[in-house]
Amino acid sequence: MSKFKWFSLGVLTLVAFIGLYFATDYQSKLADAAQPVIQTYQGGTGTGTSPSSGQILLGQSDGTYAPVATSSLGFSSTYITVCSNGSCNYLATTTGAEVGINQAFTAASTTGGTILLKAGTYNNTATTSSNFRVNLVNNSNFIGEGDGTILQGSNNFGGAISLFAVNNVGVNNMQISGVNQTGSFGTLKVGLRVDAVKNAKISNNSFTNMNGFGSFVYADDGSTTTDISYLNNYFQGNGWQDLLGGGAPDSTQLSTTTDINVIGNFFEQTVNQGGTENINFDTNCMDLTGISRVNFALNNCKGNVVFGNEQAPNYYLAINSNIVTSPLGTTSVAGDIVIQEDGASASATRTPSNMIINNNLLQDGKIGLFGASVSQLKHVLVNGNSVLTSSSTEQNEENTGHQGIYASQVVFGNIYGNDITSNLNNGNIASDTGIQLVNTSSTMVALNNINGFATGIDLGNGSGNKSIFNNFTNVTTPIIGGTNIIGMNNFGQVYIGTSTAGYTLDLSNPSGTNVLRAVNNGTPSSAAGAGIIADTITPTGADNRLGFFLFGAVSTTTPTTSINAAGLSSFSSEAWLPGTNQGAYLKFETTPTASTTRIEQMRITANGNVGIGTTTPVANSQITNSVANSTTTLEFGRAGQNKGTCLKLYRADGSAIYAYVAAGATSFTLSTTACASVSGF
Repeated sequence: MSKFKWFSLGVLTLVAFIGLYFATDYQSKLADAAQPVIQTYQGGTGTGTSPSSGQILLGQSDGTYAPVATSSLGFSSTYITVCSNGSCNYLATTTGAEVGINQAFTAASTTGGTILLKAGTYNNTATTSSNFRVNLVNNSNFIGEGDGTILQGSNNFGGAISLFAVNNVGVNNMQISGVNQTGSFGTLKVGLRVDAVKNAKISNNSFTNMNGFGSFVYADDGSTTTDISYLNNYFQGNGWQDLLGGGAPDSTQLSTTTDINVIGNFFEQTVNQGGTENINFDTNCMDLTGISRVNFALNNCKGNVVFGNEQAPNYYLAINSNIVTSPLGTTSVAGDIVIQEDGASASATRTPSNMIINNNLLQDGKIGLFGASVSQLKHVLVNGNSVLTSSSTEQNEENTGHQGIYASQVVFGNIYGNDITSNLNNGNIASDTGIQLVNTSSTMVALNNINGFATGIDLGNGSGNKSIFNNFTNVTTPIIGGTNIIGMNNFGQVYIGTSTAGYTLDLSNPSGTNVLRAVNNGTPSSAAGAGIIADTITPTGADNRLGFFLFGAVSTTTPTTSINAAGLSSFSSEAWLPGTNQGAYLKFETTPTASTTRIEQMRITANGNVGIGTTTPVANSQITNSVANSTTTLEFGRAGQNKGTCLKLYRADGSAIYAYVAAGATSFTLSTTACASVSGF
C-alpha cells in the first residue's frame, strides 16, 4: 500500500520549531514564492554554520543546534503553502487558481512534498481539457484546511484535480465542488481524476455539487492503476453521473485497474433540482467497470452501487456492511447493489468470479447479479443482507421487476441468511419475488427470511439449485422450481422435495423413486437392522392409536391435503403400564371401489387372532363377510390348475391328516397319506 510521509513531516516540523523558539540566537527570513515554507536559519548556541535550503536546526545533546537535512529524518524536504491573500509561498487567486497551485507542485516535482491549500475559495477557470486540472507530482500530498478550502470547477469543465501517471500521492481534507448546471452533464466534469496511478490515498474530502463524476479511477493506454484508497469522503451529486466511477481498460486489454479500497464514505445523489427530477440510470453512488479486487465497505450510499466487468479478467469483489438507499428526493429510482457482466463484449476466456456481498442494508432496492451466457458469474456469496423493496415504480440498472435478490447466469452461488421484505401490496403483485434465479445453476438458497412477496423463492430451471430451511411470511407461493428442497414453515413443519408442508415432515421426490430410505450399515445381528419407530405417549385405555401408515394421493386443489385410501394402523388393547401391560393390535384398511370411505378389512388382535371381515375374531383365523346375511366364501387353488388342492390338518395326538381333491377327482378325500405321495400332486 501507499507510504505516506506527511504525518511524520508535520510532527517533526513542529518539534523543530519548538527548538528554534528557545534558541538564544537565531535569524529567520520569509521565503519568496519560489522557496519552501521550511526556512533556512542561522545561529544557535555553538552553531556558526548557516543551514541550506531544506535543512532545519535540530537540538543536540549538548544544548547546541545543528543543521540537519529533513530528508535524513524520513520525510520530504518540501512543505509549501498556497493561499489567495499573499501570506504563503504561492499565490493562487480566486480566479484561475490552478495556475498558482500547479506552480507549487512544480516546485515539489524533484523531491515531492506536501502542498497545503489554505482556507479560501479557488476557482478553476481553464477552458480546455489540456490544462483544466490541478496536477499532482510523484510523492506529493495535497491537503486543505477542511471544508474551508474550496476548489471550484469551471462552468466549462468541472475537473478540479488530476492524478495522472504519478506514484505515492494523496488528496486530503478539502472541498472539491462541481458546477450546478442542470439539464446536461459532461464526461470532463470530474472532481478528481485518477489515471495510471500507483499508491494513492484520497481521504476526508467533500465532493459537492457534482454534475459529472466526483472521482473517476481508471487506467489507459496500456498503463496500470493500483492501490487506490477512498477513505471517509463525502460525495454529493445532482443525479447526472456516477459519484465514483471507474472505466474499463482499453480495448487491447493491456491496461489494468486493480486493488481499490472504498471505505467509510458517504454518497448522496440528489435528483430533485428546482422541483424537476433529473432521473438518469447513472444516479449511482459508484459504478466501477473493468476493475478487479475492490473492497467496498462501511459506506452510506443514496443511489445504486454498480460493478461492471467488461474487459476485466476477474472480479474479486468484497461488498460489506454498507447502507444503500434510493437517491435523495425521489422514490422512483432504486438503491441497488448490482454486479453485471457485459454480454456484448464478454470473452469466453474470462471468468468473473469470487464475489462477496455481506451484511449490507438496502432500502428501496435489491441485490442484482447479472452474468452473461458466455461469461457467467462464478463463486458468489450473498449473506446476511437486509433488503427492503418498497417502491412500486422503482427503476434500476436492470429492469427486472421487484425482487429482493435477482441472480441471472450465476454458477456456484450461495445465498443464505438474508432478510428480504416487500410491502408492495402485501405480496399481491405477480412479478414480486423474494429471491429469483434465472439461467443459474449449482446455487444454494438457505436460511433466508422472506416476507411479503407473491413468490418467496424461484429457483428457476437450472440444475443443482437447492433451497434449505428458508422462512416465509405473508408469501403466496413459497417456492417454485429447483430440486432437493428442504424447508420449514412457521408451524415448525419440515418439507423435503416440496415447497409446502401439511404435516410435521412432508416428503416429496419429483423423480418418483425411493422417497424415504433407512439403511443399517452395522454388523447384521438379531438386534440390528434399519427401521422406523412410531411412538405416542403411554395409552390410558383401549383403542388409543399408537401409529399409522396411510397410502393415497395429494389433493389437486389443496397440495397440503392427502387423500388416503388405504392404511395400516396400530392401537392399544388396554391401558398401558409400561413393563407390565402393553397390549396392542393392528388393523388394515382399504377403500371399496366407487367409494371414498376407508374401512377396516383385516385385524390382528392382541392375542394373535386374525380376522377378515370381523373386528373380533374368536379363532386363530376367522373369515366372515362383513355384510349381514351374506355368504362367506373361502377359495383354495385356482380354476384350470393341473394339480390338486391339499389342506393339511392336525389331530389331537399331533398326527397329520390331509384333506384334498386330487387332479381330475370330483370328490373330497381324507387320508393320512401326504398329498405329495398321491397321484395328481
